Amino acid sequence: MTASLTSAERLERALRGGDLDRVPIWMLFNPIPQNNPWYADFYNEPAYATVFKRVLEETDLFQRHWFSPGVFYSGSKEVPKMTQVWREQGTRLFETTIESPVGTLNAYLRRTPNGVESKNLIESLDDLDRILSLPYEPFEPDLSEFRAHREQLGDRGLMMVNFCDPMSLLYFHCDTENWLLWAATDMDRIVGFLDVLHERAYAHLRYLLENDMGPVYFIVGSEFAEPPVVSPAMFRRLVVNYDKRLIQLMHEYDALAIVHHHGPALAILDDFLHMGADGIHPPEAPPVGDTPLEVAKARIGQQICLIGNIQFDSLARDRPENIDAAVRELVSCWAPGGRFVLSLTAGPYPKKLNPCAIANYLQFIESGVKYGHYAREV
Repeated sequence: MTASLTSAERLERALRGGDLDRVPIWMLFNPIPQNNPWYADFYNEPAYATVFKRVLEETDLFQRHWFSPGVFYSGSKEVPKMTQVWREQGTRLFETTIESPVGTLNAYLRRTPNGVESKNLIESLDDLDRILSLPYEPFEPDLSEFRAHREQLGDRGLMMVNFCDPMSLLYFHCDTENWLLWAATDMDRIVGFLDVLHERAYAHLRYLLENDMGPVYFIVGSEFAEPPVVSPAMFRRLVVNYDKRLIQLMHEYDALAIVHHHGPALAILDDFLHMGADGIHPPEAPPVGDTPLEVAKARIGQQICLIGNIQFDSLARDRPENIDAAVRELVSCWAPGGRFVLSLTAGPYPKKLNPCAIANYLQFIESGVKYGHYAREV
């Protein structure tokens, strides 16, 4: 039997394939507050109090840290950017204007008499040229908050850098139909744009690594160009080509890479091996994804840590006995041999938790502890 481990040791051993005392449990709650517009304020919302207390006491913690990517990974102070953000009737609205040397870039989410209207920053191929015409300097953000959080976290968990790959920056600022059309008709311009973003992201990553940011990186972007939306060959060109080099750089500094990927993955499982990913979150079984539990384990689960994959919607709506059964099945399939972190697919999103969700969160933790112990060294 492996001696009892700290959460930091347990998570790192799961990612590296070491011996474990029990399956790590990651609930996606940051233990230390950081400004995050996507998740609920579970630090202060009374409905989360019981759940958050159990998360801190009984589960394994990643402190997932967001660094702004600057302006497409440029840190130049000469970029003439104007951003307005306001809240109206509970909706976060914004407008951004950037004057480039070859034209204006504009994005907004506005409330009008006809409802909410939006415009993406990238609406034509010429907008790609406008972005690349902006002044560029390597983006080197302040690191003091990360260091303070790492000291505060101690061995209760691991620090994690949220890292946007080139594809994610295109996706976040462009309508999906547009970039898919351009990929079919003007692939060279798309790739040329991503090549430049990759060079910038690589420089930003090196800055983080040289300053000991890590040890874990959570890479976002692969799910935005996945089959069947694009072909496996196009996935390799738009995602694998860049993420592989980013992960190689991470490994040069002994950092660990988790690729975040929702949805279908069966056709590209081997590509995650080719990237060199240390973990994948969350390889989803049908009906949400297309990768059965046993297939994920057999194809990649001996080389890559499988992280997941109880659906967040199940916690919001299901019954505790069904959560218990799902956790038991998942642990039975993915725990043998290690390289497994029991986790949710997403969340916590709701501003408040209803009694059903509270009961299911608590059941998830209880079941993970109950079924996740290793009877022998693995």
